[in-house]
This record gives sequence, C-alpha cells and structure tokens, in this order.
Amino acid sequence: MKKKEIILLIVSIVLAGTCFTLYGKSKDMVVLNDIKYSETGSMHYRVHLTDSTYYGTDYLEEGMQYISSIIDNLELNYKYSAKFDKQDKFDITTNLTANMKIVDTQSGKIIYTKSEGIKNNKYTKESADVDEKIVLDFKKYNQLANEFKTKYGISANCRLTLNYVIQYKDKENGIIQSKLMTTEIPLSEQMLTISKSEDINNDSSYIISTTKSKLNIVLFIISIVLLLATALCIVKLIDMIKKRTDSESKYDRFIRKTLREYDAYITVSENDYKDDSKNKLKISTFKELLDVRNNLEKPIIYHKVDNDCSKFLIISDEIYEYKVTRKEMDD
Repeated sequence: MKKKEIILLIVSIVLAGTCFTLYGKSKDMVVLNDIKYSETGSMHYRVHLTDSTYYGTDYLEEGMQYISSIIDNLELNYKYSAKFDKQDKFDITTNLTANMKIVDTQSGKIIYTKSEGIKNNKYTKESADVDEKIVLDFKKYNQLANEFKTKYGISANCRLTLNYVIQYKDKENGIIQSKLMTTEIPLSEQMLTISKSEDINNDSSYIISTTKSKLNIVLFIISIVLLLATALCIVKLIDMIKKRTDSESKYDRFIRKTLREYDAYITVSENDYKDDSKNKLKISTFKELLDVRNNLEKPIIYHKVDNDCSKFLIISDEIYEYKVTRKEMDD
C-alpha cells in the first residue's frame, strides 16, 4: 500500500474506534439531574344537612361544630398539584379509604374495626394535577356506630378516618411520589368537630440518574457523524486502491504478485549475471522455471533490467532464464 493509503487506513481505524466508544458511552453513561419541583395540596369539605330549618342553607362550610343527627353527607374536595422543571406525562392513581374504629373508653383497646374502599381512580395526564370531589355517606357510618354501641350496651369512642392517597409516576424521569391526606370524623356523638391533616406546601428537588440526558444525545449524534466519516474514508480508500490497481499494467501486477507470493524462493539482485562459459536455457513461462527450481532446489534470482524488462534466473551447471517484458505482457 502507498503512504496515502496507509494514512487513510489509520484514520479510518481511529474514527471507527472513537465512533463505537462514543456510541457505547451514549447508551451507558449515567448522568445525574437535579429536578426542582413545587407541590401544593389541600382537602376542603362541606357538611350537607337533612334539616336546614335553623341554618337556612342546605350545607355548612368547614371549621364549625356540627350536630351529627342532621348530617346527611360530606362533600369532600381533594386538590393536589406538583410542578416540575421538566414535565412529561404522568400515571396518576388516587384512592380514598374509610377506616372505622370503635375503641373501649376505659382500656383504650380496639373493639371493632372496618376498612372500606370508597373510590379508586387511575388515569394519565400531562401534569401531576388532581381535583377530585367525593361524597361520603356520613349517615351510614354514624348509624353503624350507634347500633353497635346500643346492641352491646358499651361505652366506646367511635371514629372514622379517611385516608386519601395520591400516587403518580413521571414516565420520563421515573419519579414516583406518594402523598397522604387524612380526615378524622367522630361518630356516635351529639356534636362533632372534623379535623384534617395540614395542607401540603413544599418546594424541593429530586436527584435522578438517566441515560437520556442532553449529553447522551450529543454523544450519540457525534458517534453517528464519526460513523459517516469512517464510511467516507473507507469508500475513499477502496477507490484509491482500485484506481491504483486499475492503473497498473499486467506487467507491473505480475512482477509485484510474483515477488510477493514467491518471496521465499526468490533472491533480488541489483546486478545482472553474466557467464559466457555456461550454457543459457530460455524458459518460456515462470511456472516452468518453478518446476526447474523444485527439481534443482536452487534459488531464483530476480534482476530488474529496466522499467520495461525483468529477468528470473536459476544458476546451476547451466543458466535457466525466464525473461519478461512489458511489451510482450501488455500487448
């Protein structure tokens, strides 16, 4: 190979190696991202009444004391929102569970418990936002507590705990977040006060690892560019070799191929061999000269006469000569 071809081959190898290295890094390199987010959440309720004679309205707002005997149901409104620096679609699940518990007044031990799923929703949104209204049948749970205490003649504290759970998953970043809002409602009481967990108001951040960062994408693009550059170099190298090969004459190709393939048998000589005392035999083909070499076990001497003529000799008791010229071979 010529010098330019060797240089182009080395460049192709370096480009290919760099290409595959960067491609591997683009797939495997883990980048840590700090994703900031802010979240807010709250639960508000209204107490709907069966008797509005004295209140002049069908419902009462939160934060009051309520007469349990005239409560029909509770209208619960859960709200939650999380805002991220970078957002994709979110898989969101909401679940409301009612846990009823009857506890002995004196010992504090649990006498009766009951857990019931009120509502469960699953959906996909482009933001982690929830705004859900749920109607709770207060009369059902209050009546159950009253009947239990009356039937067994016990003195007990009865309470209904509502657990509202919001869980979401950021599909792109793999962030999984779960939040709980609780509400405590006394049962089997003449007057009751409803308590709830504090509102959610938080600013924080996630540290996540990803192989799909901007750096991974840049490395992938560079590897593709290097792959194309490698392909161009290989195409250019093949073209150069083909042009060089096509430009060589049959004579040049024969000499180059013969010296390469039979290097173990051939000795190159700068000087022509002349000995008039020995008989010179003309050999018509190089193959016949090889047969002579195999029989005599003598080396073949190659001598370049000029650019258009070469000699292959075997020197023994006689001189065996195969002479090849450009004119004879290319015609």
